[in-house]
Amino acid sequence: MTLIYQLDIKDSENRSDIDVSDLSEYQLYVLDQYLKNKEIIDKKIENALEGWKMSSIARVELAILRLSLCEIIYVDDVPYKVAINEAIEIAKLYADEKAPSFINGVIKKCLNDIDIK
Repeated sequence: MTLIYQLDIKDSENRSDIDVSDLSEYQLYVLDQYLKNKEIIDKKIENALEGWKMSSIARVELAILRLSLCEIIYVDDVPYKVAINEAIEIAKLYADEKAPSFINGVIKKCLNDIDIK
C-alpha cells in the first residue's frame, strides 16, 4: 500500500521512482501487476463510486483500494475475502474512522462488477 501511495504522491507510474530494493518477490509481483493494470483497477473503482469522484478520495484510502483490487483480480494466491479483510485492517490503521466501511463498500461493488462473490 505504501508503494502505491508513494507512486500516487509522485504522480508516477514507474517503479524506478520508488525504492524497491527491500521488497520480496511477492511484493514486486503485486507492484508490477498494479502498474501494468492501473487503468483497469482505477476504472473499476470509479465505476463503484456513488456520488464520489476519484479525486475526492483520500490518497491513503485510494491506495488501499488499489492494492486490494489488484490482489483480488491479479493475484491467484490471495482469496478475495482475505484481500478485503486486509484492506479493512489497513484502513483502521492509516485512515479515518469512516474509511473501513467506505473501503468495504467500494470493494464489494467492484466484486459485483467482476463477478466475484
